[in-house]
Amino acid sequence: TEPFSVEPNEKVEIPFSFPMPIEAPLTLGMKTVWIHTGLDIKHSIDPSDRDYVQVLPNALLSSVLDSVNELGFKARHIECEELPHRLRKQVPFAQEFEFIPVSGEHYGKLDELELLILPR
Repeated sequence: TEPFSVEPNEKVEIPFSFPMPIEAPLTLGMKTVWIHTGLDIKHSIDPSDRDYVQVLPNALLSSVLDSVNELGFKARHIECEELPHRLRKQVPFAQEFEFIPVSGEHYGKLDELELLILPR
């Protein structure tokens, strides 16, 4: 792109898009995902920035999570875990959802339900 200047107090928006990788963790619970950006600004103290983005489940995963909730489970913990070597086909980690039964037929019968999301 061509160089340009931004005057003090001027706001410049530059639209862009990119494909979100299928293995990007969902931003549910305390998980954060960001884009690392940088600008070429002379004499800048810190020209880099983190711009946080929201990663939502696709239709299939949304349906799975909704079904788990309808069965009476509530998410207790969501984390990214390192995968064992035998499961590392595309990425070294996967997102794990830990649910506990709070109502329904599984309440009092199961301690927890774990769901591991593996990208294909």
